[in-house]
Amino acid sequence: MTDQAVDTGGVRLSEDTSPEGQFLGRARELKELRADIERAGLDTIAGRKAPRARVLLIAGKPGSGRSALAEELVRQVADRYDAGVFRARLSEPDGTPVPTERTARELLTALELPTPAGASEDDLSDILRAALTDRRALLLLDDAADAEQVDALLPDSPACLVVAVSGGPLTGIADVRPCTLGGLDTKSALELLTRYTGAVRITVDPVAAEGLVEVCRSQPAALTLAGGWLAARPQAAVADLAKHLHAESDEGTPLSRVFRLVYGSLPSPAGRILRLLSLAPAGLVDPQTASAPA
Repeated sequence: MTDQAVDTGGVRLSEDTSPEGQFLGRARELKELRADIERAGLDTIAGRKAPRARVLLIAGKPGSGRSALAEELVRQVADRYDAGVFRARLSEPDGTPVPTERTARELLTALELPTPAGASEDDLSDILRAALTDRRALLLLDDAADAEQVDALLPDSPACLVVAVSGGPLTGIADVRPCTLGGLDTKSALELLTRYTGAVRITVDPVAAEGLVEVCRSQPAALTLAGGWLAARPQAAVADLAKHLHAESDEGTPLSRVFRLVYGSLPSPAGRILRLLSLAPAGLVDPQTASAPA
């Protein structure tokens, strides 16, 4: 999915994975998220010291660009956190929640700290919190399945920041600052298409281009698939793709509709390989794994 950062799984000390110039749109959301970092929390307003890290939530459906937005936010504010930026994916590729014990162990390893053998989930969470007490760190917790997963990893330090990515609200975490994503603005959506098609095919028929954006509901993943379909067919007009999608069934999401069209246009061997890739261990594909079904 285009909203997922490429990763080999688990936890890692992050590098800059969202170079400036690659990210499109979301200026309003980024401005609000950055303001939420500085905004006084409920404890501060009540005259109490904040007991835990500030939590920002980026919520959206798969394909909405939620992880890409989180990556861009992290890129913009990372220099404020001298202890580093740490990422953890809290769900497996098939949606199964990752056990908190495993995530805590991997975060402690990333912090270059020992992880006691046989320690329970609660013990590991306590050790992690203690390790982050005197650090200014940023945690990006992607694909959170529920609030309990995030709560178990929250540092007991207001100097830390947690950016959580989820499909919905994290009910139960106090003072969480939510940002719920819809589609891209039209200008950014058209620019995303242009990256695949070139400017000419968009400018010669702007009405069709805007119609395609509307059919995709400005969802980044759907637009990326649509742009790839057009890039593979340099003689096809944008209006041709919009017409195909309008003829598709209205069932499912814009992403699933574009996916069905793109998949249906693949040669039979390529379609078979794509189906077989779902059998890859842990849902991760490298060149060697991809070559096997070929």
